[in-house]
Amino acid sequence: MKKFVMQYLIIASTTMYAGDPFSQARGVTNAIQSHILAEWGLQYCLQYDKENLFKSIEKNKLFDLRKDVAQGKLDLQKYLDAKYLPKTMDTLHFKHCMIIYKLQEYQDEVERIVKKYCKDCK
Repeated sequence: MKKFVMQYLIIASTTMYAGDPFSQARGVTNAIQSHILAEWGLQYCLQYDKENLFKSIEKNKLFDLRKDVAQGKLDLQKYLDAKYLPKTMDTLHFKHCMIIYKLQEYQDEVERIVKKYCKDCK
């Protein structure tokens, strides 16, 4: 009986803490990393974490931004600051950020940044 209980406890704890074995592999694609970085850019545009009231978007994602790709956040900040961001926060600012997020030029810039920093992404 003791062996059974010990086996059960070991299996239960292993299952609970092991997580998804393929999560790292799935996180190594350009499409996923580009999507996460694009969402982060939208978060930056909307000044989502300016007051640190909420957890950042990437913490709530199933796939996190890889550390090497995360270096591209500064490049994306510079790109947004130089080209798009208005200085005031109002309804028009929100609409402006949503338009930027949907622009093909923005998506291309995000992909370029991901490819620059993620050498082993597919």
